[in-house]
Amino acid sequence: MGDFNQHIKANTQDILIWRVLNQLHENLTERNKIVDKTIVVPRWELTITIRNVQEVDNQGNSTIYIYYRIEHEMFQEPISTFSVGWGENMELAVNRAVFSFLATTMETVFDVFDPNYPRVKTLEVEIDGETYGFDVYISDVLEHTGDGITGKIYEESMWDTIKNELKLYLGKKRFYWIWCEGGKVIGDVQYGNVRINNIDCRNLSKKIKSYMRTVEEDMPLDKYFKLQRYQQYICVLQNKKRYEPYPYTRKEIEDKVAYVFELIKENMEQPYDTLYDRLLGEFKDKNLAIEFIKLLPEICAELKNYDVTFPEKIGIKRQREEKVNWVYKTRITSYDWMREAVYDLDVKQGRGEEVIKKLVKESQLQREIDRRRGEVDIYDFGSNIYMAPSVIEMDDDYKIR
Repeated sequence: MGDFNQHIKANTQDILIWRVLNQLHENLTERNKIVDKTIVVPRWELTITIRNVQEVDNQGNSTIYIYYRIEHEMFQEPISTFSVGWGENMELAVNRAVFSFLATTMETVFDVFDPNYPRVKTLEVEIDGETYGFDVYISDVLEHTGDGITGKIYEESMWDTIKNELKLYLGKKRFYWIWCEGGKVIGDVQYGNVRINNIDCRNLSKKIKSYMRTVEEDMPLDKYFKLQRYQQYICVLQNKKRYEPYPYTRKEIEDKVAYVFELIKENMEQPYDTLYDRLLGEFKDKNLAIEFIKLLPEICAELKNYDVTFPEKIGIKRQREEKVNWVYKTRITSYDWMREAVYDLDVKQGRGEEVIKKLVKESQLQREIDRRRGEVDIYDFGSNIYMAPSVIEMDDDYKIR
């Protein structure tokens, strides 16, 4: 019976995926073809893969969650995103989820490739005293109305709310994608959510939550989620004037993390600080070697302390500088790639626990967490501990990249 149920689930999943693929194929504004579970757009050499489709019964109505992966060599890493649709039946829910995806994500991604796009905005970002220019492509704010129909609105956008603070999150990557959503639930409770390259950004999310307080309250509530929902999608492309390609792909960083874990595992009795020379010899890149040595322990501490809220920023203190340079972690290209690699080794592959324990002992954050365990002060709420940013000392020639 179990095998039969699994077979039914597999068939249902295939049906949902093919329905989504056909909807995308028919409604994309660019010529495309279906290859396996992927939409291929030959003109831009871009692919859209359906990673998963989930259907949830909602009091007799259907809610559909579609998870996508969009790939292009310019992106450096895949765009991982999703859309939600709902309706009286599965077909209507799929249609609405696909429309939401096309009207926000894909419309904005295609705008990036259009040399004649008329609404491009510009953004200047200062990093280590140097200015980098970015072109910004913004979708309309999408409104999910009370009858489940999605429409566009043209009032003050979420972009206007976050653009100044957003500068501080951007680093030297060629491409960033930003997903914004705000809602207002029954009882006038607002929420906001902003993700950059699929990383949750708490300070920006708070700004969207505040933005939702300004939204007109006469808009009908979404009848399935019982809330008002606004969405906006933003693509940020660094212009070529100052752009310096990052010397590694995400996969190469992941492979280097795996190499470092094996190296530590083979030399568990060696002092941690002796690892730097080994990495410098292997990487032939002083900047990356010091990032691995300094950041991996902090990343491991973040992953192993589930009851701790960690800061979005980290302090960089170069030897020649008197002041600490406080930067968002999203600004350091390797940081989130390293974090995902450690998570994969630990949780998905189950082969990093011994090494992580050793790395955690080297963490500044962990030492502070251990000190505060069992303490109660104004920063503690229940069992959760709210940590201040740690300061990492770097060599004078260290560059944020």
